[in-house]
Amino acid sequence: MRTPVWSEFYSLGIPEVDNDHRGLFAAMGDLADAVVRQDWDSARAILQVIPPDATKHFTSEERLMRRVGYSGLEWHRKQHATARKHLGILVQAALAGGIGSCGPVIAYLRSWMPAHIRLHDRMMTASVRNFRRSLPFRRAARAAAR
Repeated sequence: MRTPVWSEFYSLGIPEVDNDHRGLFAAMGDLADAVVRQDWDSARAILQVIPPDATKHFTSEERLMRRVGYSGLEWHRKQHATARKHLGILVQAALAGGIGSCGPVIAYLRSWMPAHIRLHDRMMTASVRNFRRSLPFRRAARAAAR
């Protein structure tokens, strides 16, 4: 199965989220390329940055959801926690097992990331857009109340 690459299909229209997603897709592709080339030094370096990059992204997304009052925050946070746990286990196994142990990391990211973006992140995006659309009205209401 081909490793998915970033495309506008995955764009949510939230630049900070889209940029993080682009980076995670690139890391997944770079890891797959390193495995094909049997380049353990590159694969190991990529494996070491994927978990912290994913955690940083999840934290950023969760902060955004909290800021806009997304009602699905706890559900979405659980999705992130599960991914963080699985990814951590798979990455540790790959780091201990070498280049031949990277396949499960790639397979997990290959299936989880696109599915998560298409469902969970798109649901979050609707709330973010609604919040941002309502800002002028809320500001006007606060100004009128003064």
